[in-house]
Amino acid sequence: MKGKRVTITIILVLLILCITDIVYLTSFKLNAFNSKFYSKEFSKYGVYGEFPDKDIDKINSGLLLYLKGKKDDYDTGLFNQEGVDHLKDVKVLIQKLDIYYYLLLIVSVLLVVGLFLLGKDDFLKNLTRVLFFGGLLTLFTVIVLLVLVKFNFSGVFTVFHQIFFPQGNWLFSSSANIIKLYPSGFFYDMARKVFFSIVLYGNILILAGVLIFFSKK
Repeated sequence: MKGKRVTITIILVLLILCITDIVYLTSFKLNAFNSKFYSKEFSKYGVYGEFPDKDIDKINSGLLLYLKGKKDDYDTGLFNQEGVDHLKDVKVLIQKLDIYYYLLLIVSVLLVVGLFLLGKDDFLKNLTRVLFFGGLLTLFTVIVLLVLVKFNFSGVFTVFHQIFFPQGNWLFSSSANIIKLYPSGFFYDMARKVFFSIVLYGNILILAGVLIFFSKK
């Protein structure tokens, strides 16, 4: 009996961690490839004026398809070799995140099934815990990140790139076209958009947990 409780506790913790990561990645996937957001940002930062003879929206759309793995190439004429190499690394990272994302979904389903089989009578109560505490963990971590982004975005940006692009090919001069196309303000706005979406999803998880809890009464 004690072993069963320990197993259920482990499953609950793993599910809470999985849900938090799923929320983060879902928010990233929904926002990072939103072409309307890019158009608004290009207008905001005067990107169209930087390349008056280029169809920036078309170039960006092709690049996003490339990064998503839906195209094997894109219009590389705007970027130097360092930019092309970095974008290739970005694509590899996104592919790895996609694999991780779908593995998380599969593992989460298996854990939920295991939770049900281990305690059918307590399943809804345990599911409530997963949703509620998963939402709380999501909110706590994203609020910390929002504060860091607000007060030290450049530091967070640098650490992120050092972790995911240790080869160091993410540093460009201010005159590089990749910087003109995607200025630092763009990434700041994107981070805020992703994180605010995470806040929304975290609250939805908490609300769902509360509703399920009271529905059992």
